Amino acid sequence: MNNSLPARVEAVNLANSYANSLYPKLIEVFTPFVGQKIITQSGSLFNKIQNLVDKLELPNTSRISVYKNICRYSLSYVVKVCIVYNEIAHYHESYFYVGEIRENFLTKICDGPEYKENYTEEGIRQARLDYENAKKIADEAESKLYPFGQYDR
Repeated sequence: MNNSLPARVEAVNLANSYANSLYPKLIEVFTPFVGQKIITQSGSLFNKIQNLVDKLELPNTSRISVYKNICRYSLSYVVKVCIVYNEIAHYHESYFYVGEIRENFLTKICDGPEYKENYTEEGIRQARLDYENAKKIADEAESKLYPFGQYDR
């Protein structure tokens, strides 16, 4: 059996750590533009803003990459991590919002992520045991409701 937990823990911790550290840098770039149009008609950032983001030298490697999402109402970034373990790639993506957008204007800056960066294999195994134990208790309680179920319809 392939135990991919070490790789998954590493991927989550790395993505979360990078997202937590990247947010303040992006906020420094975007805060001066609150109330201004930041998105072109084609959907990309204006050159002067993109140049500031480019100076951050966001990674784009097979191990870690960062990309932005711009939709009609928000500007967000994604940190994508790939950890190879036993010749199998394990991915994790940590998303965070930078700001809200209305009609291509940056209307406000969003609160930053507070991702946990210190997951451990032992902690995940214990959380899984806790879940299984709680699930057994819930299943036993649910069986006592038979034939009535949880709700009256």
